[in-house]
Amino acid sequence: MTYPSLSYLGFCLPLLVTFQVDAFAAGSVKKETSIFGPTIITFAPPETEGQKNDSSIEGVTHTQYAMQDTAKCLRPKKVAFQFWFADRLVIRSGKTRIKFEVGQLGQGFGAVLIEPGRSAKVVHSEDGPSTLKWLLPHAAFEYWHAKECESVD
Repeated sequence: MTYPSLSYLGFCLPLLVTFQVDAFAAGSVKKETSIFGPTIITFAPPETEGQKNDSSIEGVTHTQYAMQDTAKCLRPKKVAFQFWFADRLVIRSGKTRIKFEVGQLGQGFGAVLIEPGRSAKVVHSEDGPSTLKWLLPHAAFEYWHAKECESVD
């Protein structure tokens, strides 16, 4: 009597998981981009794009300030910067495609540090987008050994 129940549960569980993943993918905003050298791709939740409420504006602004501070401390290293409103990122480097479900990271604000031939480093906010002001430069220090980024406040 228990075997049909187990079989039934075993059959339903994968369907439920598949449905949840597909439901997220169907409602998500995906951005695809290519990189050709050292790149920092920052991201924000798609629902913050064009919003006029204070929290959305502040989140995007903090992410942009973190990009500016990181660009300054990385000089003279040439790093490309991109900013996307997305839940999912697909990054192409040559024939390689790397997928990130950034909408499931922290609060949806963060960055991917990447360059061809290396694994990516993902940074995301958990205590508010303002933490990117020091998280992103520190990640640049760790990823590229840029000493000027070690102590950015």
